[in-house]
Amino acid sequence: MEWSENYMIGVKEIDDQHQEIFRRIQWLVDSADNVDLEEMLGFIERYISHHFDDEEKIMIMMDYVGLKDHQMIHHAFKRDMAERINELNNTEDNLLKTTRKVELAGHLAGWLLEHIMTEDFKLAAAVEQFARLALVDVKPKYLPKERSDARRERRSEVE
Repeated sequence: MEWSENYMIGVKEIDDQHQEIFRRIQWLVDSADNVDLEEMLGFIERYISHHFDDEEKIMIMMDYVGLKDHQMIHHAFKRDMAERINELNNTEDNLLKTTRKVELAGHLAGWLLEHIMTEDFKLAAAVEQFARLALVDVKPKYLPKERSDARRERRSEVE
């Protein structure tokens, strides 16, 4: 599964992380059987956890109404991912291990895409609203440049 700009939510840090997660999932699929799978999966697991923390920090900062639900979704995913990774790491048979690795990558990619297109797009709308209210700059995908310039002018007048 390849990254597409259609998956961008308009928050650069989060979009960059989503793109990196897609790269790492592809890396998992393309990896040779002799690669240190445990290390690779540990990295992916830590990176996704870090990404979830960053998303949740943004939600806390803006007092996002869907924070608790989003946190529950993140928690359930991390628990599911840990179980799948543990199962994969404990698989002895090489053919079965390769099959489970590809299945895990497909699951990760499918879950991430679904999550971005539903939950993270809800967050994107809330970030856009927050930015309008707080006069904070966000990626121009959501606020035209003219509005960003006007906000900067208003901000400098206040200072």
